Amino acid sequence: MLANAAKNMIKTRLAATQVAAAPLNVEWVHPSDSSALSEIYRLRYQVMVSDAAKSKRGNPFPPDHYCIKGDEFRDSYDDLDSTGHILIRHKGLAVASARIVNGNFVPLEAEKYNWIDVRGSLKPFVKDPNNIAEPSRVVACRSIRGTNVVPLMYLHCLDWFMNNNIE
Repeated sequence: MLANAAKNMIKTRLAATQVAAAPLNVEWVHPSDSSALSEIYRLRYQVMVSDAAKSKRGNPFPPDHYCIKGDEFRDSYDDLDSTGHILIRHKGLAVASARIVNGNFVPLEAEKYNWIDVRGSLKPFVKDPNNIAEPSRVVACRSIRGTNVVPLMYLHCLDWFMNNNIE
């Protein structure tokens, strides 16, 4: 029952934001749409590598990092059919994106590299610690930071979780 109430609330909020966010184009990118995926990968590179290099802390990624492929930031998880990619455009330009790796099909990145025992950590809080997904690679251009764009993207991600029966 709570799940249905949550689904209805998310659907209502998404419907309300469609009018308010009219200059924005929010889309889930199909795995076969190589052009849109390339936009996402280049946006990640711009935000995570190029913009970071200009910050006080500098670029945290060495040139040979496994995700850096020319002017794109991507890895093998991006190629999975079970991975969701959301892209937000403003006036035709990619300004924000995120991906969701469905843990029902593959180990999550944190598990693959032994950064943290994700499923073990979640076990006390969820019905099925194997029915999980990981939002990651969340990026936003400086021009839209502090606006409602990233929260809007998270709302769409919650909708993805619900549509894919992730707890």
